[in-house]
Amino acid sequence: MDENKNEFTGDLLQKIEYFCAYRERSSREVIDKLYKLKVPKEKHSQIISHLTDLNFLDDVRYMRSFIQGKIRLKRDGIQKIKAALMAKGFDVQSIESILNEFQHDVQDDINVNLQFLYDKKWNSLASKSLLFQEKRQKVIQYLLAKGYAYVDIAKCQYSQEDDEA
Repeated sequence: MDENKNEFTGDLLQKIEYFCAYRERSSREVIDKLYKLKVPKEKHSQIISHLTDLNFLDDVRYMRSFIQGKIRLKRDGIQKIKAALMAKGFDVQSIESILNEFQHDVQDDINVNLQFLYDKKWNSLASKSLLFQEKRQKVIQYLLAKGYAYVDIAKCQYSQEDDEA
């Protein structure tokens, strides 16, 4: 009977290791998967520590990868990234520390993304018969929804208006 239990655990560990190797995962995603597989709650911490020891699972590495992907691929702002990480169950302090690490490295990417999105949205509204103020408001709303700070949007907006003048 014990051999069957060990085999089941071995198969289960192999399945979870594959799950983690496929792409970067957070501890919460692994726990959700364990619930889906109907693994007893008592084994969760043991499996998580096993995955962490074998370097299949690392929440800090996951957050770094998540942030890079959101900035470089999705062009999201910092506020939206923070909200997404909090929704994934990470605490505010660890999110802030990782973002502070990245702030200097990705600030240029964030500014380029902001300028790109500003120009793209502004140009998409050019064909519509809107007043200047209405266009500006729609662009601001769009960028706020993408997670950019109003201060950064205003800086981008003023530099854009200076270029046009």
